[in-house]
Amino acid sequence: MTKLQLIDLVRKRFNMEYLDKRYIELVIGRAWSQLLNDVYNKNVDYLDFYAKEYTAQTVTLNSTTGRYYANFPAQIVNLQDPAEGVRVVSTTDGSDLEFVPISATEARYMKDLEVDLIDTLIQYVVYYDKIEFFRNMTASIASEGVNMSLVIPFEEYDYDEKIPIPHGQDNNLLIMVAQFLQGTVPENELNN
Repeated sequence: MTKLQLIDLVRKRFNMEYLDKRYIELVIGRAWSQLLNDVYNKNVDYLDFYAKEYTAQTVTLNSTTGRYYANFPAQIVNLQDPAEGVRVVSTTDGSDLEFVPISATEARYMKDLEVDLIDTLIQYVVYYDKIEFFRNMTASIASEGVNMSLVIPFEEYDYDEKIPIPHGQDNNLLIMVAQFLQGTVPENELNN
């Protein structure tokens, strides 16, 4: 189902055709984020199904900090781990280099350690608009760019793009949308 088809389905199913499509899109987006958080809480590996791949993303050197970074091609969903909505980062040439997410605090504590002398892991910190690479990112790797698999908000999808809703979750998504449209907060969204 495409994004536009899902929006139209919600408008027709709940007799809300008088509402603007953008409003329905935002309501679905809120339910979508909740669905992704529920999936994350059950098993983080299931999020891979929702990830969208972006290839050959430019890596740039920040001349002030001396660190490489790559801007996100789309907004990501915020989750409760250092990787946030970033599922995979890899080289564009398919080499075996491994990219590992760390928190900004971990990066600060490890900055003077010589870990990069014994392994080739490329550590990265996720910020709201970019990934900043620490340890073992080289100019040759950066010049090739990186591939990213990102979990993105519903609003980031194009209207003609298919939405990755797994079998059995479509009904849960519609129930959450209905609750948001009615002004009732889904039970797991209550601030206890």
